This record gives sequence, structure tokens and C-alpha cells, in this order.
Amino acid sequence: MRWIKIILIVMGGLVSVCLVLLTVALLTLDDNDYRRIVTRAATSLTGYVITVDGPFSLGLSSEPLLSAQTIRFAMGSSGNRPPITTIGYLRIRIALWPLVTGALVFKELLVEDAIVAIELDAEAAPDDHRASSWKTRPDIRIPIFESVRLHNIQLELIDRGANRTVEVRLT
Repeated sequence: MRWIKIILIVMGGLVSVCLVLLTVALLTLDDNDYRRIVTRAATSLTGYVITVDGPFSLGLSSEPLLSAQTIRFAMGSSGNRPPITTIGYLRIRIALWPLVTGALVFKELLVEDAIVAIELDAEAAPDDHRASSWKTRPDIRIPIFESVRLHNIQLELIDRGANRTVEVRLT
């Protein structure tokens, strides 16, 4: 019985110390610190060099909000061209509580003035619809989008096999 009390006291103390450290970190960091953290994380996750040249803000609450302007994507270590080269304005708001259960719910996604390029290689083979092309794991949850707004999106479809480029502008 004595060991259980000691373990509970130690665990409670660790949780308290973690909460205090998290609170101190949140109070001392400003938007520029968050900008560096987010761009480093996005660069390591995507493999592309990502910079945010415009204003950046991160609101921490029950529905965290991220907004950034003038986002640029460049080739990283892989040498591949990124599918998105620039985003003029990005605003993302997610619901925090569903993350506890493993669901990602975007309350708001706003993208303005983006340039997207999709390249098709010459060796691309047609899909075989006879075989099962869905080989995803059954435990992967698809994100839920409640509000999506796209304004002034320029899409370039580059077909290497046909040697042509199709440009589409979504206003």
C-alpha cells in the first residue's frame, strides 16, 4: 500500500512539473518563435524548404488557430519540385477535443493566392481497376473538413508524356 502512495505522488508531481513547464513555454514564446517551430516541423515532415515571409500568428485555445501570409515552398534534399510553390494567405483552425479520440477536425481551412503544379511523368501507367487499389490500413482516419474556402488558386497540370501544360485558375 505504501508503494502505491509513493508511485501516485511521484506521478502527480511529474504531471504538475510538465504542466508548469508547458505553461512557462507558452507564456514566453512569441509568434516569431512559433514561426520557427512550425517551419522547421513542416520542412522536416515534407522534405521541402518552407519559409513564411509575411505575418504569422498562432492562437492557442480549445480551437487552435494558425494564420500565415506569403508562404514559399522550395526544393529540399530530395531534389523534387514541391507541388505547391506559394500560398498568399493560409488560415487553419482545428478542433482540439476530437484529437483526443484520434480524429482530426478542421473547423476552418482558408487558402488564398496559391500556385499548385502537378507533374505527370511520361512513364505513368494507367490504373488497373481490376485489382484492389485501396491498400490503406483500416485504422487510418480521414480528416474532417467543416469549412473550406479556396480563393484565387492557379493550377498547372504538366503532362510530360504529351509534352503540354494546362493552366487552370480557380477564383
